[in-house]
Amino acid sequence: MKLLIYSWLHEFTLNDIINTFNKIAVQFDLITLDLFKKDKSNCQELYDKVYNKLSSCGYDAVFSVNYFPDVAKACFAKNTRYISWTYDCPLDIENISDTISLPTNRAFFFDKEQYLEYDNTNNTVYHFPLAVNPLRSQVKYSSDYSSDISFVGRIYHSSFPALTKYMNEFNKGYLKGLIESQKNVYGTYLVKDALSESYLKDLNKDLKDHNCPFTLGEKSVSLKQIAYSLATEATFENRLMCLGLLSIYLDLKWYTTPDSETLNNIKKYPPVDYDKEMPIVFKSSKINLHIGLHAIPSGISLRQLDIMSCGGFLLSSFQPELFDFFIPGEDFDFFSSPEEALDKAKFYISNESVREKIVRSGTEKTNSIFSYEERIPKLLSLAME
Repeated sequence: MKLLIYSWLHEFTLNDIINTFNKIAVQFDLITLDLFKKDKSNCQELYDKVYNKLSSCGYDAVFSVNYFPDVAKACFAKNTRYISWTYDCPLDIENISDTISLPTNRAFFFDKEQYLEYDNTNNTVYHFPLAVNPLRSQVKYSSDYSSDISFVGRIYHSSFPALTKYMNEFNKGYLKGLIESQKNVYGTYLVKDALSESYLKDLNKDLKDHNCPFTLGEKSVSLKQIAYSLATEATFENRLMCLGLLSIYLDLKWYTTPDSETLNNIKKYPPVDYDKEMPIVFKSSKINLHIGLHAIPSGISLRQLDIMSCGGFLLSSFQPELFDFFIPGEDFDFFSSPEEALDKAKFYISNESVREKIVRSGTEKTNSIFSYEERIPKLLSLAME
């Protein structure tokens, strides 16, 4: 098999995937185009780059981390299979439904709810969990990164506060109520389910009447954009509540970007490198806290798998698909509120033998079921059927 790999240069997982391709003797060429600050939904330069490469060389398929409509269109034009494996949820791409059903697509999504969103009439969309590199479990404990509990992640800064400046009091109150409801519920994208097209029409009229810059001229705010804004605001508030409470009672280290909020009791540290430093943090922390993004309703995130794979103890907000593979209290544990997170963190910090038994079980299961060498051959087999 020979693949053409497209890289947008900011993928966490691509190095591990390429190393696995080398191990299982998959040939490939690599093309790159940085789309980080470009329109991922419509990029003629990307289409031309893929189309021209397919015209000059023969490939069995094109592969990318995350899904890109212009790659899909170029592959369809050249009758070449397009394999994408997405770790973002939701994808920052509008109008995916315009291309996702192209018959040359084989699009793999880690979140089951995201997968179910898309029309699968042509069997072009699959649910497929993410993977890990078991070699990271070989990192050593370091006192430089040790703590009772650590959190690796940023605070999501939502567009919601800016939008409220252009809303009437009813819409402000209604949407703030949805955020409050979502804050206390994991395992469902509540804010998205609660928004109707008729309400969205009224909201856009309200925003236009107040001269909102997001709705100038023919522009409008989509249901997907509003839902994500509410979900990130709920996540922002949830993370601050949880981190603030735990930092009062525990030695908590927070590895984050400089623009994240400052809380009185929290020790803030710079972001850690995914490949080199992050595994050491996971290994050296007694508890690794995961406070999920509310816009990921069901799937096991890459961060959750990485924590367990690296030999870390995972204490996570509720995520339904974790329970398809792992047993709480045996492989990891979860919480439903900041208070429950604090109670469980205190228990596991005080009970080292219980904690270490869970770490061993979680690490062994993760590296057995979710290794790239286990997952990628299955993905390629499904994609090339």
